[in-house]
Amino acid sequence: MNWDAISAIGEMVAAIAVVITLLFLVVQLRLSRQATDANTKVTRSAAAAQSQNYLAKFNEVLMANADLSKLYTEAFAQGSFEGLADDEVFRIQMGLRANMQHFEAMYFQFEEGLLEDRVWALRRSYIGSFIRMKPVSDWWSVERESSAFTEEFIADIESSEGFVMGELGQRVQSSVAR
Repeated sequence: MNWDAISAIGEMVAAIAVVITLLFLVVQLRLSRQATDANTKVTRSAAAAQSQNYLAKFNEVLMANADLSKLYTEAFAQGSFEGLADDEVFRIQMGLRANMQHFEAMYFQFEEGLLEDRVWALRRSYIGSFIRMKPVSDWWSVERESSAFTEEFIADIESSEGFVMGELGQRVQSSVAR
């Protein structure tokens, strides 16, 4: 055998090794993409479940705590905090703040692509209907200025269809605009 033949065989073996390596990399990339897609689905599913579980737990707290349930019922029935003791108003307001903080956490999950668009659309609609209720709308008009929430979250919520600022908030905003 001469050196040219040995060199040609070596080049052929090297070319076959390159093709096998490329095929191996293609298979590995495909498997990696499938694993990433599966992980993304699991993460999104967990985020959706977490948001639903929070709402269920809040409802369970109201159901299990007769005093707290009564406070919310009175405030929503009369559309204001009038007639409630200061500590009762504080409890309701802290409950409202806790709700909105959980909603903002859901918003962050949505912004990071962890909460699907359809799930955030449902939560956003719920938040809008929640804020439209009296006395929540008046509470939100003041609370939104407290620096407890990001401007992005506030803008997203308040740009939702059907969002209505509470009467107190309208007065505050009109006095600021002057």
